[in-house]
Amino acid sequence: MYDRNRFVAVTGDHLERTPAEITSGDRLLNELEAEYASVSSETPDRTIAEPQRSRDELHEIETTSDIQDIFDAINQTRPSDIRMRSTQTREHGDGTYSYDPSWVHSESGTRLGVLDDVWIYRKGMIALDALQLVALEEGIIANEREYPEGRDFWEAVGALRGRGAHIPKFESSNEPLSESSETDPGAEINKWKVAKKINYGDRVRTYVHPYDRDYQERLALELTPVIIDTVESLYLSPAVAYRTAELYAKGHAAGVVPGAAHESSVGAALRIAAIEAGTPRPLADIADTVEEDPTSIRNKFQRIMKETSLSETLDVSDLIVDPVDYVPYIARHLGVTDDTSLRNSVCELLTQEEHGGGSNPISEVAAAFYVAMKQSDNYSITQEDIARAAEISEVTIRNNYRKYTGSP
Repeated sequence: MYDRNRFVAVTGDHLERTPAEITSGDRLLNELEAEYASVSSETPDRTIAEPQRSRDELHEIETTSDIQDIFDAINQTRPSDIRMRSTQTREHGDGTYSYDPSWVHSESGTRLGVLDDVWIYRKGMIALDALQLVALEEGIIANEREYPEGRDFWEAVGALRGRGAHIPKFESSNEPLSESSETDPGAEINKWKVAKKINYGDRVRTYVHPYDRDYQERLALELTPVIIDTVESLYLSPAVAYRTAELYAKGHAAGVVPGAAHESSVGAALRIAAIEAGTPRPLADIADTVEEDPTSIRNKFQRIMKETSLSETLDVSDLIVDPVDYVPYIARHLGVTDDTSLRNSVCELLTQEEHGGGSNPISEVAAAFYVAMKQSDNYSITQEDIARAAEISEVTIRNNYRKYTGSP
């Protein structure tokens, strides 16, 4: 069957003496595709990163200090939203239209196709968005494969507004970025900032065809949700997410990533970032969240330290976790985050005791919590409760808690 010049009538009637079932060729087709098929970078495909705001949300916004709102508004501008300079020459039965592009001569007068939500330049089958179309019609750019940049970008945005599109006006915020919001666990993480850091500091081009993005851009879009989900699951701050992305990129540039899944290097980068921020997380918890083996993460941790500039600014001793740093984390697992008095008591118990590098800090914190909560009139707690919250064994708590009671 052909989709252009040849047509075949298909009735669906079963012919006598022919098989009643169709032999599946999916496996063969998949093998052939994997070995021989290639996808043209010119194939129309509107798959881009999901917008932060919907069309309805953007229509309520007149000004914004978030450049992503501008990109989202452009990407969601439809042919029915704007006036075109190109002339409509044909209406097809499937609801699509053909236009004679105003910026180039077309003998057929049908070189520009218009679908529900996209423009197709048929010579090369190039998908255009609203900004490209208007930039071409206004003479801001001269090639269908170009995208307006710099001053041309803003000139095209102004022209797009003039054609009827609702694009919020961009106003740079004069307010300094709130450092507290970036260091507050639970604060919103800017996914585009994470992606930019993975992409070596360059903005990921979400407006171009996926096959026209380079490897690092595709990797950034793939790993950004992994980093954000991990940071949120471990109740860490946006600052840790941004630092994780930055450390991952450094490790990638230094050749640390190959040899294991990307998530192993993400886990290693997150472990360093969390320790730097004074909010360490147990290696086992990080491994569970990224679904990778702790040994693999530990190896990547050591390689990132060794093969990047981190070893010049950080000493090994800087990455030894003080048990006190784990107090907020265990308090959250126990559901006692708001009890400042209890947390202070635990910290006091921990500081009274000397801790060598050989002990597990989580074990020490769990034992101190057990003692402090047993001594308080506000709690009825068992070793089993503490062990479950800290994800360690009751035996570990039993072996550690006596030193915090003053008993021999």
